[in-house]
Amino acid sequence: MIHFYAHDLLQVATELTTAFTVIDRRREEENKSLDSGIVVEMQQRLNRLSAALSTLPVDLSRIAIARIERRMGDGITYGDLKFLIAELHNRVREELSLYHVYALTPDKLRYAEPKEPVFGADVEGAFPGASYDIEEAAKCLAFRRSTACVFHLMRVLELGLAAMARKFKVPHEREQWNNMIEGIESKIKDMNANSHGSNWRDQRDFYSGAAAHFRLLKDSWRNHTMHAREKYTEEQADATFNSTKGFMNHLSQRVSG
Repeated sequence: MIHFYAHDLLQVATELTTAFTVIDRRREEENKSLDSGIVVEMQQRLNRLSAALSTLPVDLSRIAIARIERRMGDGITYGDLKFLIAELHNRVREELSLYHVYALTPDKLRYAEPKEPVFGADVEGAFPGASYDIEEAAKCLAFRRSTACVFHLMRVLELGLAAMARKFKVPHEREQWNNMIEGIESKIKDMNANSHGSNWRDQRDFYSGAAAHFRLLKDSWRNHTMHAREKYTEEQADATFNSTKGFMNHLSQRVSG
């Protein structure tokens, strides 16, 4: 995937248009050699143009820029430079015409290029193995791949469920969600002061709530997503993303793995 910012394209258009305008004003001197001031100005514009094109697949345009720089170094007329600038303009336009551009709005860019852990530092620290799917879910949300987003979120939740299963010493390797949840709920029912200390009721309430939430997720999302029975809209994917983020942060308070 090619990655560039919209202002780079604006910079390309600005530099090409201005360069051509500056030279065209000297049309009456087209047979005269470039003066040093014009050479310096054009070199600066070509440098900015090269920078703006640096992330784009326009190799022929870069060759054209290098040709102009070389010709200016050898000494050319205003007419020669006008022809070369027009040729460069056509080359850039032709190369860019081969590509279709999909733009991200600022609110989506934060998912495609997060500056910090997408679900926050607590989830990142508690569930490092979930980082890949969290980041992919965010990218899918940014690029409107809603069903794929939910699929990755289910993988994130599965890691959380497996970690909770390990905590209660419930089998989790290649186990169905329902089996893990039932095993966890059975262990939660056996919690008491002897096994979990004086605050066992607080712990029981926390884990009971987490298990109940996993069961709700299984019935509402996971079963349909994993068996190709459902497609998700952007609104549903966004809601699932935020719900998963909130739940994983809640779970990270006492579960990790």
